[in-house]
Amino acid sequence: MKTPLTRERFRHHLHYGWWKYALMAICVLVAVNLLFTTTRYRAPDALRVDVFVCASGADQQALQDYLDTAHEILLPDMEEVNCVVMLTNDGSDPYSAMQLSTYLMAGEGDIYLLSESDFHGYAAQGAMLNLDPYLASGDLDTADVDLRKGTISYREEEDAPLLSHLFGIPTDDLFGFWNFNIDNRGMVLCVSVANGNDDNVVKLLSYMVHTLLMPMPGGSE
Repeated sequence: MKTPLTRERFRHHLHYGWWKYALMAICVLVAVNLLFTTTRYRAPDALRVDVFVCASGADQQALQDYLDTAHEILLPDMEEVNCVVMLTNDGSDPYSAMQLSTYLMAGEGDIYLLSESDFHGYAAQGAMLNLDPYLASGDLDTADVDLRKGTISYREEEDAPLLSHLFGIPTDDLFGFWNFNIDNRGMVLCVSVANGNDDNVVKLLSYMVHTLLMPMPGGSE
């Protein structure tokens, strides 16, 4: 004969077995989130531009609002123009360096805002797009920006001649980044070689240079 369920027995059961229901609820939430993440619609690379910013204190909402405006007036045929704020790779947190390299190796992100040291390291490894052809064609207009810090010199082989190409746009004069709580000094805008959407990505890069190029607020260092 089964023991009848009473309020006291039920209360006793919950007192000692509550964790089972909590664990079950967590497992259900994780499963639902995983299902949504893996099945939700994701715009193809040709219809999406993602801007990855390596500046952990950045105002992501303000930056997204800026990109939404660019999306509307510059890239109306794109389905998405997004920003992702990453940890600042200052050497104090090994996870930040791992996060950046993982994104690049996975082919995530189109435009990157990186420190000069990160930019030089990844560009030298072939992770960044050579911008010289777009500069020559006029598709990329860098206004009056000093491009020297964005130029990388390298040899394709040990005894090959030294080559120099533009792989990034230095942001030292792009003080519009301050509107997003980003200190632009000593940083570089560059394009992932795996972006899959060169024309629209370069178009957005050119737009960012022109709209963010402005004097330092207050006019002093």
